[in-house]
Amino acid sequence: MRTVLDMEPSRDCLYTTHRSEPIMAEAIAQIFKRFYHEQQIPGSGRLRALDVLHEYLSHDLLSKGEAGEVVARFLCTEAYYQAVEQENRNENNPGAQVVYSSGCSLSSFIGALFHTKGVKTISRIQAQNGGNEQRTFEEVFKDASVRFLQTIRMGDNALNPLVLFGAFLRGEILAVYHSQKKIDVVIPVLMDKKRLTPDNITALGISVKQRDDSVSPDAFEADDIFFGPSQYRPYIMVIMELGQNYNQSKSSDRSQHVMGKPGSKSPTTKEEPPARFGFRVVGCCSEVFGVISSEEDHLYAMILRDKPDDVRKPVEEDSLPHRAAKRYHEGHTESTRLGLTEEEYETAKDQRKLKNPKKGPKTER
Repeated sequence: MRTVLDMEPSRDCLYTTHRSEPIMAEAIAQIFKRFYHEQQIPGSGRLRALDVLHEYLSHDLLSKGEAGEVVARFLCTEAYYQAVEQENRNENNPGAQVVYSSGCSLSSFIGALFHTKGVKTISRIQAQNGGNEQRTFEEVFKDASVRFLQTIRMGDNALNPLVLFGAFLRGEILAVYHSQKKIDVVIPVLMDKKRLTPDNITALGISVKQRDDSVSPDAFEADDIFFGPSQYRPYIMVIMELGQNYNQSKSSDRSQHVMGKPGSKSPTTKEEPPARFGFRVVGCCSEVFGVISSEEDHLYAMILRDKPDDVRKPVEEDSLPHRAAKRYHEGHTESTRLGLTEEEYETAKDQRKLKNPKKGPKTER
């Protein structure tokens, strides 16, 4: 049994999904929000979910870049939940349950994710890679919406409208394949609610850069990743420089934490590329992100700190974070499942061979 999500007017094509996917994703979202809000630490103002994130990442078992990607997805998820709650708030029935799989507008998501000052800058930016698109970000994406409840790691580099469309239907953020160097996270965006079809889907790409020097969104154009000239549609490219210090960036000539020069364009080409609306954010604190409170600034700073290898916090090898990180980096090899090092595993194999020499094939009597 499958769930029909949309049907072509001609009835020649149905878009369906396994019924468990959206139902399970919604159930997980409800559990997460209950856990996130009801189990607060008394007097601290901090939420339990952030403490769990800090506990796992404080062992330095992930690199600074990997930790930055996890933090970026965490911030996007919290912003999405807040935006959905804001749009579905019922003053007549404040206790009504919110359905998170219903989605929210892109403008509400951006408004929840970033600080008010940054949102104003983002709304005014224009396409940065030439072409005839003269409208602002706010005008182009005024009817756009997002919908995601889970993160899926892609198995290859196949980022195209059909993949984005499937992810939108299932309510997914795409964590890109490890060989994709330009982007780390992709959020499918429906341009308007009139048509739920692949040709009405675009993307919000996020590149998490943990580096000391600044980069421009122009360095990470993704025209060749998402869409070709024959698949023209505007898309969004965000550079999150979470490793930079916000206060230091304010005093430099790159003064704004949200960058995106209104109307800045590169020379046009014969084939008009998809309009790219790019900007970057610098730092990971309450002055940059709307979903971070001032009381949480120090936690994010600790998660994203740059520590040399010789001062990493020791962890018990049998601890859950250690086992999780080991499986993440090495994969589920046989030696990992047995809890042995490669040398111990090879020694054990040799001993088994001596005790149990190979026998000839069995014959049936």
